Amino acid sequence: MAGFDKALKYLKDHRGEQVSVRLPHWTQDVDIRLRTAQDDRQTRDAGQPTHDYLTAASRYGFIPWIPTQIELLSDDWQLCDITGRVIAE
Repeated sequence: MAGFDKALKYLKDHRGEQVSVRLPHWTQDVDIRLRTAQDDRQTRDAGQPTHDYLTAASRYGFIPWIPTQIELLSDDWQLCDITGRVIAE
């Protein structure tokens, strides 16, 4: 079983690889991803984030995501590869 700490570490360790994490009771097309901020201040638009952030991804797109207490304390996070296939629970 993976707690949120392991799920977040997985996302950080695979930064830039399009991996994701999810909870098993969520709709199949919903997962959490780590989006990276653009590092180059010369090419970054004023509205772009300056730090990495979590997003919820679905068939509708991406939105910034902050976990709830229930999600933070869940021990059943699934770690997914780039195709969305669960590789660890």
